[in-house]
Amino acid sequence: MSGYLWGVAHLVNDPSNELLEAIQKRLFKIEINKPPGNDIEKKSTETIAPLPTPRRKETAIDTTDLESNLKAIRSQNLRSQHVQVGKVPPVKKEKATGLGEIIYAINAGGPAHTDIHGIYYEKDPLQGRVGTASDYGKQLVMIRRVNPKDEILYQTERYHHSTFGYDIPAKADGDYVLVLKFSEVYFNAPDMKVFDVVLNGDHTIVADLDIFDKVGRGVAHDEYIPYTIRNGKLYYNEEESDIRGGKIKVEFIKGYRDNPKINALYVMRGRLDEVPKLPPLEWPENDAEEIKEEIEETSTKSRRASGPKQPDPYAMETSVLIPVFITMAAFIPLLFCLCKL
Repeated sequence: MSGYLWGVAHLVNDPSNELLEAIQKRLFKIEINKPPGNDIEKKSTETIAPLPTPRRKETAIDTTDLESNLKAIRSQNLRSQHVQVGKVPPVKKEKATGLGEIIYAINAGGPAHTDIHGIYYEKDPLQGRVGTASDYGKQLVMIRRVNPKDEILYQTERYHHSTFGYDIPAKADGDYVLVLKFSEVYFNAPDMKVFDVVLNGDHTIVADLDIFDKVGRGVAHDEYIPYTIRNGKLYYNEEESDIRGGKIKVEFIKGYRDNPKINALYVMRGRLDEVPKLPPLEWPENDAEEIKEEIEETSTKSRRASGPKQPDPYAMETSVLIPVFITMAAFIPLLFCLCKL
């Protein structure tokens, strides 16, 4: 057995035929061709002559298996050395940890980016072709409701003075989720930017989107759109449409209030419950107080009396005393004149 270990140790670094034959001879010498009746300890000090190659019937080890096993050990050793020097095989960009297959992801108006979930967003394919790219959101101190590492996805955007969109691959059947990322970084009031989002030309997946009205300024907002592809058709909310050319298009429709826009988007193959969601929206204290005051003011204005209007008792007292005040005012000058006489 020691001969086998000796051969393994040497063949890992030099898997040549000569060394393999030497291993066979060493193994046969110890385990098979021991001279009967002789003392091994005495023979160890003597010079051992080369032994002829043993016959197959006397072979106790399959040399084919030995060679394959030794090569496997050497291959495993090389792999361990490969890991030690830090050469890690490249990871596919579209594979995100704990998510389904990401088939499409872009950072609109911005550079490529990998988010905290491992989703790789390509740079905007419409750069220099359609619409206007903007990074105006970088002027804000922060984008609320999102990890600081992923603020870039909501700071950059693409808008257009007309309808525009992106082509999404749609070749394989299955369930999908389209995630649209928005953030209002310019307007400070609602009803300033309102638009629709349409999928595959037939399905209005977001109607009258007013980002500021939903979350305010400088806050991340995501729309989650599940749909299904089956036999060349797209199914959304019990509606269906034909898929042409292996692609579907998500479009941002120009409305009557400013220009449509998009900050980022991706499509995942899987179910809605597998998609990472934004945390719940929390309003700052000052914003909450302003909203509360507006609500109270509105409720006060819209409050109606529950019955006929009742006279004000204080108003009645004042009206009764008015004649008294007039009489006193006329009597005082008269009294003054009488005193002079």
